[in-house]
Amino acid sequence: MFEKDRKRLFDKLERIGLTEKEIRIYSHLLDSGGSTPSEIAYATHIARPTVYRILLDLAVKGLINEIKKDNRKFFYIDSVKDLVKWKRDHVRLVSEQTLFAEKQLDFLEEILRANTGNIDVRYFNDVSGLHSIYEDHLNYSNYEMLGFSHIQEIERFLGPDSLRRYIRKKTENNITTKGILPQEDYSDAYADNFYDRMINQILNCVSHQLHSIRLNLHQKLFYMEIRNYLLLM
Repeated sequence: MFEKDRKRLFDKLERIGLTEKEIRIYSHLLDSGGSTPSEIAYATHIARPTVYRILLDLAVKGLINEIKKDNRKFFYIDSVKDLVKWKRDHVRLVSEQTLFAEKQLDFLEEILRANTGNIDVRYFNDVSGLHSIYEDHLNYSNYEMLGFSHIQEIERFLGPDSLRRYIRKKTENNITTKGILPQEDYSDAYADNFYDRMINQILNCVSHQLHSIRLNLHQKLFYMEIRNYLLLM
């Protein structure tokens, strides 16, 4: 077979749905009329254990046949029409699986609802939404809040007075904080400036990459509270 014809064959078999190694073995069987596994491994430069595995896969798909020849396994292609039968069988199987999946939706939804009852997901996309986020988790008490933010941007959006009122209420509710902040002077002074030296756990452990974090109020703010953990992105 000429190289140009081989490439056309490979392209067509790939579009039909065979893998690269399946194509090499199938095209060799087309070209040779049939071969033993050792001959296939030599001709295709595929390891013999892999050849055996792929031959089994092709046989299961009904694309090739196996016989004994001179007391050795011999594989050949009986009909190229088996390619069409294989694809039709695949389409039928996918259709049956899709119908079965549709019938299981109520059952699966019931399991999902039973395991996600404590998850509340909401979306906010403006300044009032940002304030709602902060007001919302002040309705709870005695938990640890986890998050990351850029303090200067938070102060600019909320205003220093609103931020101090928020922090005061958070402290009254015994809500502690572990936060990831940009490593800069303003973040270093955050606890002293806004917490009045109240106990607060801040993890100042981020590289300069976080300097680029900004809360863009023209984009969606994503807020998720899972049990007692707050994630603000």
